[in-house]
Amino acid sequence: MLKKFLSRSVSFRYIIPYFVVLLTVFAGIVLYVSDVFDKAIQESVVEHNTNRLGLLRVEHEKQLSTLLSICDQLSLSPQISAFKFMEKPMEGYYIKQQLSAFQVANNFCDQFYITFHEDNYLYSSATSISMDLFSNLFIQYENISSDELQVLLCESHNNPIILPVQKIRNVPVGEAPVKMLSFVMPLRLKGKYSIGNILFLVQDNTYQQMFTDEIPEERAMYIIQNHQILEASRLDVPDSLILEEVYSQKEAFVRELSVEGEKYLLFMQPGEMLDIRYAALIPQQTVKQQAMRSKMDFGLFLLFLSVPASLIVIYFTRRHILQPIREIQRSVGAEPGFGDGFASIRDGIEALIGQNMDLNTRLHSSLSARRAEFVHNFVKRRFSAREDILEAAARLELNIDKPCYLAAIISAASSAQKPGVLIESAPCDGVVTCCTEIMSEERVLFLAFCDTPEAAVSWAEQTMASLHSVCRDAVVALSNPHFDFSEAGAAYLEAETAYDNRFLMDNEYVLYFSQVNTAVENVGPLSQRFLDGFYSILNGAGDEEKALNEWINSLLETFSRQKLSLFAFRMLVNDIVSALLGRLSALQNIPSDNLQYYDIFNLSSCRRVRDLTDVLRRLCSEILKGQENLNSDKEPDDIQKLTTYLKEHCTDPNLTIGSAAEAMGMNSARASILYKEHTGMHPSAYLQSLRMEKAKELLIESDLPVKEIAVKVGYFDSSSFIRRFRQNTSVTPAQYRQMARNRQEEESKSVGINLR
Repeated sequence: MLKKFLSRSVSFRYIIPYFVVLLTVFAGIVLYVSDVFDKAIQESVVEHNTNRLGLLRVEHEKQLSTLLSICDQLSLSPQISAFKFMEKPMEGYYIKQQLSAFQVANNFCDQFYITFHEDNYLYSSATSISMDLFSNLFIQYENISSDELQVLLCESHNNPIILPVQKIRNVPVGEAPVKMLSFVMPLRLKGKYSIGNILFLVQDNTYQQMFTDEIPEERAMYIIQNHQILEASRLDVPDSLILEEVYSQKEAFVRELSVEGEKYLLFMQPGEMLDIRYAALIPQQTVKQQAMRSKMDFGLFLLFLSVPASLIVIYFTRRHILQPIREIQRSVGAEPGFGDGFASIRDGIEALIGQNMDLNTRLHSSLSARRAEFVHNFVKRRFSAREDILEAAARLELNIDKPCYLAAIISAASSAQKPGVLIESAPCDGVVTCCTEIMSEERVLFLAFCDTPEAAVSWAEQTMASLHSVCRDAVVALSNPHFDFSEAGAAYLEAETAYDNRFLMDNEYVLYFSQVNTAVENVGPLSQRFLDGFYSILNGAGDEEKALNEWINSLLETFSRQKLSLFAFRMLVNDIVSALLGRLSALQNIPSDNLQYYDIFNLSSCRRVRDLTDVLRRLCSEILKGQENLNSDKEPDDIQKLTTYLKEHCTDPNLTIGSAAEAMGMNSARASILYKEHTGMHPSAYLQSLRMEKAKELLIESDLPVKEIAVKVGYFDSSSFIRRFRQNTSVTPAQYRQMARNRQEEESKSVGINLR
């Protein structure tokens, strides 16, 4: 019945869950606040009782200091000296007068008496009395006999003695016994020699007032010395247990104590005088009672708060849920008040969806075409102002009012689906995209509008992952982020540049325009360095084919390490290939089929660095064939002699091109020109290449230091050698040696694996 009632009553259907949520929130608050109150009350009680015990310690030690001060003042008084009453009765009179001033000023002790070791009398501010009469009739202790009292008062003591509180029958106070605490403190003449003792009597009421707090609280307090409780206000806890806990540790502490199932908090603080310790004991029940009072107050507050909260829940339920539901019922033709109306609302919505499905399909198709036109107009800057762009995008249901945008060119030629369809299936939050197809190469131009450049990068990476799941040949190329809509044309050109650079960059990842290195200032020196090495190989002796293979491998390794842009790479290809063709033309007439090495379409097919090696190997093979067919008599004898002389004396540090030409009987300038014409390189470059080759051999085959190798290959200064070596190889001698050894180790491992 209740389930049927709830299903047909919209009010209860929503109000009851809200009340459940409200009660859950209140329950959570109660549990949290309860725990907080327990901890806060515990900390408050600990702090309060720690301070209260500290106050007792300070106040008691202040009174003890007063008693010690009285002793010190009396010992320094010129009128105080050891005497016998029977011999000097007037001295007793003077002592009484002096003690009267101390008695009036002191409000702590009730009575105090002076005794001298050589005398049998006691002196106070009121009387002088013999020791026998005092101990037998004048005062009687509950736990000390008269003889023990006489011995205690007459003996010499090094330190003050405190007798625990006990009942004392004292004639000046009255016939009834009174609880008192006794202090026996030594009296020293001028603070040095013991001449007697002072007996101070303090009533128990004085201590009980010190134990009393302004805030009533169930608490026990103890003053303890030498494992004896001197004074206390007690609870139902054995004194022996308190003494055991107090002397279990020297430092101050707060700890829990359990006595017959009841839990207490014990506080202890050591005093600074007379080895006295102070302790306080409170029941844990006191803490719980205080916490319970605070919880009840907070519970009443929540109870009062629940009334307006319930009214607010009812109001918002009726206004923001019931009223809209009834309005929807009326809009779809349902009868308000019949059931909850959800079935009629659902039927009406399904009918509307069926009626508009065809219209939505046509609108969506038209929307895609209009968005593609918008991308064309945006990139060609056919909008006059930013507001016009935002307005045109809004009509296409695109919110492109974002701080940042970029252009992206994406291709997935081998996929059956268009890139736009694939990307729309994996959208990225916060990024608004629109696209248009580019006819050439089945590419798609995307515009991505976002809040930050990082969001655009995230979108590109997600797009790449989505495309690669269906097409491994997909390419995603991005422009730099732009913040001005007038830069749309530049963004498109940047994306085109990044897309063209896919041949040299790894198109397994997103291609960024910022990673395209357009610097070409190092292309000239780099190509000249390798050409000098090439001419040196042709002018040398030995296995030229092997040397050229090593030269090509070194070229490939350097290109990979330089990370050249496509533009710089093709410039370098142009320099090297044109120079090699020039060398080939000097050896023979270039047949028409050799022009393939310089055909623009063939060079453009070099999409990666390794593609260049095939061209170079074929070209070098043609050059070697021409070199073999060339007769050696075509080269002048002087050039051959100069070449031989440079080979034989290349390790001489004093060797220069001038000294070599002079040794051959030639003019230095003329020799350089002729050598360049016949060999393609300057003699100084040839000399340097000889020294570098010799240095490489020593670095690989020996463990000589770099300084010694520099001298052996013709350099006085090792720094000059290192600089020349680095210019020639792009690495230092030490790095070259390490790289060579690493290659040898890898080759050894590969050989070992093949043998196994």
